[in-house]
Amino acid sequence: MNDPVLLRASKDKLAAALEILFASVEQRMEKYGVITGAPLWIEMRDTRNRVAHEYLPQERAKIYADIVGPAAAELRYVLRQSLAHM
Repeated sequence: MNDPVLLRASKDKLAAALEILFASVEQRMEKYGVITGAPLWIEMRDTRNRVAHEYLPQERAKIYADIVGPAAAELRYVLRQSLAHM
C-alpha cells in the first residue's frame, strides 16, 4: 500500500477508531471511580499530544503550565485510588 491517499485515509480511520476506544475506556474508568471525569482525561491526552509535537520552547512552557492545574490534582487522585486498591 504505497498510495499516499490510501495511507492517509487508513491513518485517519485508525485515529478515529482510537479516539472512540480511548473515550470508551475513560468513560468506564469514570463510572468505576478510577478517575474523576472522562472529559479531563480527554483534555490531558490532547495536551500530551500537543507537547509531543511542539518544538518551540515558549509554546511548550505554556502547555506545561496548563497541565499543572487540574491535571496534577487528577493524577494525585488516581494515585491515591490505585494505592487504596493494592
